[in-house]
Amino acid sequence: MAAKNKPSGQTTPPGAMNVVKNFLTHAIDRPDKKKAETYLTAECLAQGSFNLPPEMVGAQYTIQEPIIEAGQLWIPVQINASSQTLVVPLAPVEENGKWKLDMNKTAEKMLGGMMEGVVNHLTDAVGKVMEGVGEAMASAFHDATSAPSAENDTPPLIDSALLNQFKINTLESIKEGVLAKLDFDIPLDIDFSSLLTADHEDANRQRLDLLKSRVFSNWDYWLREINEKLPLRDRVKAIRI
Repeated sequence: MAAKNKPSGQTTPPGAMNVVKNFLTHAIDRPDKKKAETYLTAECLAQGSFNLPPEMVGAQYTIQEPIIEAGQLWIPVQINASSQTLVVPLAPVEENGKWKLDMNKTAEKMLGGMMEGVVNHLTDAVGKVMEGVGEAMASAFHDATSAPSAENDTPPLIDSALLNQFKINTLESIKEGVLAKLDFDIPLDIDFSSLLTADHEDANRQRLDLLKSRVFSNWDYWLREINEKLPLRDRVKAIRI
């Protein structure tokens, strides 16, 4: 079993932290695409230019405690933009004696590689997004998505018409957006019985609203951004939440 994320327990190399700070300065604080790209690895640059989501320009962010997983140093950055919270795990690496950021590793950790620290694509991403909504809700979603796959046959306590409307309108809209941006589909498999587990219908309705407004608000955009760095076709067959 892969080692879980843990604090580095040692002094973070100054160069690693500096490359993160410099990148954030030129990517978010004082946007300068050319300067920001100087902090990325050659492999990342060879795969295409760096594009930061527009809503993150000028956003507030916090550099969190560095962690080490399987020998790789990660420096998570919590970004608060457009009423949305996202934790981006930046991966400093040494390249030709200089510290650079490997955005491919970041993309893998957030989606493609299903690495232990983030767990099966949006498992941890959902939990991170929900932090800004409240600890209780974040815990509910995180536990539901990261728990072993044990099927819950009990129908969720929510109006069936409302749930069907979500499936038809929201999920179909997401599918159309993904097809438009990727030219191929990545099906969403949502286990509503595991996510909508509250004892009150209002609470389950709130969770459904959070799925729509927080988790899926920029779904197709983020899939496109990750697909540009790590091609998803034939890599990810479906995403289960």
